[in-house]
Amino acid sequence: MKTKNLSIALLSMLMFSGVLMTTVTAKSWPSLPPGTVTLGISNQTPWTFPWDVVLSNVPAGFDVSNGAYTGWCVDVTHFIDRSLTYPVKLYSSLSPPVPVKGYPWSMINYILNHEDAGTPADVQDAIWYFVNGGAWYTWAISHTHTAEAELIVDDAIAYGAGYTPGPGDILAIICLPQPFTSQMLVIELQVPLLPGMGKVTGGGQCIIGDNKEIPSGSFGFNAMWFSRDPTPKGEINYVDHITGQHVHVHDLTYLVVWEPNPPEELPNQPYPMMKAKFGGLDVYSKLKVDVYVEDHGEPGKNDKFLIFLDGKYLGGSGDYFGSLLINDPILAGNIQIHKPPK
Repeated sequence: MKTKNLSIALLSMLMFSGVLMTTVTAKSWPSLPPGTVTLGISNQTPWTFPWDVVLSNVPAGFDVSNGAYTGWCVDVTHFIDRSLTYPVKLYSSLSPPVPVKGYPWSMINYILNHEDAGTPADVQDAIWYFVNGGAWYTWAISHTHTAEAELIVDDAIAYGAGYTPGPGDILAIICLPQPFTSQMLVIELQVPLLPGMGKVTGGGQCIIGDNKEIPSGSFGFNAMWFSRDPTPKGEINYVDHITGQHVHVHDLTYLVVWEPNPPEELPNQPYPMMKAKFGGLDVYSKLKVDVYVEDHGEPGKNDKFLIFLDGKYLGGSGDYFGSLLINDPILAGNIQIHKPPK
């Protein structure tokens, strides 16, 4: 349930291997007001989800503004009156304030980006499950959680630990009441699709889990974003030779190219020594595909390829989210991240 598309001019920082790496600009994302803003709820009927949150008194110049957002409850301790407004401070769930630092924010962010299995009530149930310490929360006398809510929870347990939203994903923004005596909500904010101008090409063979022999997984791709184009172009093809699964992306939705590694780390390496991430929708499953690559120069024996479908590991390796095999290069082939195009 993605709302409030942000201008791609609001360039950001990405979570990369647990460290925030700047992309095109040093401005961090999201930029949130340092003071309090006013939170209200427009859907007044109790136990209706998601919450229609309305922010007001938001100063200009930030990545949130006055208006409506999709909201969820992340608090089973306090109460909120939907007919009232509340002063709140806004925080990124990637940098939560001390009072709620121990909350399961990676699970909450994972659920908000993988909640197709159920209804909005199932999504809220799954969020409350983790907020409630891994136990189902009974929010109405007649309510019982569904099998779909259990699927969302099981999926988050399997894949949500350490999850960080990427370009185009949803990031939970914490609305912390001031004082913290009423119910805390989060609102959805879409991570910008960064215009990481560049050209990335490659093909070859990669490992799949512990399978490190050819044939395991085959991949081929080209991704490019020129300054004259409104969106990136390219394709992704991937075949799992063990299961026969085929993934094909015909239209890319984003491309991010990181700047070269600092010279002091790799003093004598040739251009580009770069990393890139790109993706789109699989034409077969209609699920989101994300590819992460590293170009370690010629002849390509140290290059890395990593692919995810709907946030779940498919194959390859690289020092990025979700991979347990972070040191293995591709088995064969080459990946090239070319000089930035004009």
